[in-house]
Amino acid sequence: MVRVASPDPSPVTLSRDAVTIAVRPQPVGLYPGPAGMLLLGPAADTSALAAILAGAAIDDPDAVAVPPEWRTWRDALAGITVTPGEPADALEAYNAFVLAPTVQVYATLDSHLRGDLRELLDVAAYACGVIDEPPEATPNLDHELLGLARATRAAWHIERGDPAGAIVCLEEAIAASRPSVPALAAQLLGQLAGLRAEMPLAIADLREAIALAASTASQDLLAGLWTDLGMLHQERGGRSRGALGEAVKAYQEAIHAGHTADRRPEQFGLLQNNIGLAYLSMPMVEASDQLRMAVAVQSFREALRMFPRETHPDMWASAQLNLANALQYLPSSHPAENLGKAVDIYEEILQVRNRAQDPVAYARVLANQANALAHLGGIVVALGKFREARGLATAAGAHDLADSLTEQIDALESHRLRTAPSAAGTPGGGTAAEGAP
Repeated sequence: MVRVASPDPSPVTLSRDAVTIAVRPQPVGLYPGPAGMLLLGPAADTSALAAILAGAAIDDPDAVAVPPEWRTWRDALAGITVTPGEPADALEAYNAFVLAPTVQVYATLDSHLRGDLRELLDVAAYACGVIDEPPEATPNLDHELLGLARATRAAWHIERGDPAGAIVCLEEAIAASRPSVPALAAQLLGQLAGLRAEMPLAIADLREAIALAASTASQDLLAGLWTDLGMLHQERGGRSRGALGEAVKAYQEAIHAGHTADRRPEQFGLLQNNIGLAYLSMPMVEASDQLRMAVAVQSFREALRMFPRETHPDMWASAQLNLANALQYLPSSHPAENLGKAVDIYEEILQVRNRAQDPVAYARVLANQANALAHLGGIVVALGKFREARGLATAAGAHDLADSLTEQIDALESHRLRTAPSAAGTPGGGTAAEGAP
C-alpha cells in the first residue's frame, strides 16, 4: 500500500493491485470537458446509466437525475467548478487528477496505478495538457474505454498534421465503442467524416452516424449530424443541382430532429440561411425553378428573425446580404420594388461593415448595391460605387475581384453609350451570395 498526495493535497492510500472499473459501460468521450474523462464509480442506484450512455444529458445536464455518488460528474458536465475532496480509492484519485491535473500528482499516480486506470491516466493526462503524447497502445482497455484512448490518439495525429494517422485511430475507436456506446460511435463517425478526402466515404460515415444517433436520446446529436451532412453536400457539391437538393433535405431533417426556432434558435437560423443559399445557388433550368427564389427569400427572412442586429451583428449582416442578393433576382410583377429593397438593405449592411478592417467584404457589398442600382437605372451612381469597390479590392490585393469589377464597369459604360441616359437595366451580374460562417 502506498500513500499518495491528492490535489487537495490530502493523502490517499493506493493499492499496487490492478483496479477493476466496476461500472461498465462508461460515458467517457461522449460528453465535453472533464465529464468526458471522469469515471462513474459504484452507486446504490445505477438506473440512470442507460440514459447517460444514450446521450440524454448532451442536450441538458439536468435531463437525467443521477444518484448522489455521481453528482461530481454531473456538476462537471454543467460547468460547475468542482473541488476534489480526499480520494478514498484509486478510481477517486484518478477522477481527482482529471478535475485538478498537476504534474506532481500525475507523477505519483504514474508510479502506483495499475491496469485500466494506469492506461486511462495517460489518456487523461494528454487531454489535460500534462503530457505531450497519449499512449500508442492500451492493451488493458476495451470497448468504450479503448474508444476514448484511440480517439485521443487521433487528436494527437491531427495536431501533428497527420490526418491519415487520425483516420486509422478513429476507425479503431468506432469499432471498439459501437457495441457498448452507440452514441459515442456516432460522434466519432461525424469526426471521421470531417477528415475524409473522398466525399462518398464522408457521406457514408455520416449516414452511419445518423442511423446510430437515431436510437439515442440526444436531439442535438442527431440534428448536428444532419447539419454536417447538409454542409458536406453544399460545400463539396459545388453548384450541382443534385448535391444542393440533398443539402436542403439534410437541413430540413436537422430542423425536424430538434434544431427548431423555439428550441435552438441560433442553429435554426444557420440552417435557414444555408437552405436559402442552397436554393440561391441552384442552376435555373426550368420555369418552376423560379419558385425556389421565393423560398430562398423566405428562408433568409426566417434566419433574420433569429439574428437581431443588436445581439448577432455578424450573422445579421450575412443573412441581410443574402436576402438582398436574392431580392435582386426574385421573379416578381414589381421588380423595381424588390430592387429598391435590396439597395436599402445593402446600405444598412455598409453601416455595420468595417471598411478599414475588412475592405474586401465592404467592396463586395458595394458591388452588389451598384448592380441593383444599375438595374434600377441609376447608372452614374452605380458606376461610382463599382469604381469605389474596385479601388478597395485593388488596394487589398483581391485582384480577381478587382478584375471582375473592371469587367462590370466596362460593360456598364458600354451600355450607357448605347442607350439613352434614362434607360434602365444592365446585364451586370453582381457578386456571389455570402455563405454562413
